[in-house]
Amino acid sequence: MNPDEVNASLGLTKSEPSKSTNLNANGDLSSVDTNGNGRVTIQEAKVYA
Repeated sequence: MNPDEVNASLGLTKSEPSKSTNLNANGDLSSVDTNGNGRVTIQEAKVYA
């Protein structure tokens, strides 16, 4: 069984991509990392959720 086909038959897949974020093609999180420490905290992430 192909899991993708099973999920599609159950209506569990979406044809539209999910909500985009402020990430660029390289996955740059610098716009989310407001204090510049290289880590994204929950508080920083909630701003963009």
